[in-house]
Amino acid sequence: EFLARKIVIIDDIHPKGDTARIEFIQRVIEYRYNEVRTGATFITSNLSMDQLVLRQDYPKEIAERVHSRLQEMCMPIEFKADDYRLKKAKKANAELLEFARKLKKK
Repeated sequence: EFLARKIVIIDDIHPKGDTARIEFIQRVIEYRYNEVRTGATFITSNLSMDQLVLRQDYPKEIAERVHSRLQEMCMPIEFKADDYRLKKAKKANAELLEFARKLKKK
């Protein structure tokens, strides 16, 4: 089972308001917390740990348990950078607007 591996990477963890998802995340986190104390668990998210579970609409006991485990298990590393998708969209929109202007002139 993947949860028992020495290293597990969970990319873009975000429950998205889905109680079933947060319960799955809880099971993963608790398994790693209780059973794989010598391994490493890497988790990425666009949200802070507080935003990830506490500011969502989940049962309080689940949110607090997941938050507590994450606080103990994780060392947050925050990367500050511009959102490349927004940059890409602005560029594409500018190009489309320029194309539309050229068509209008014809």
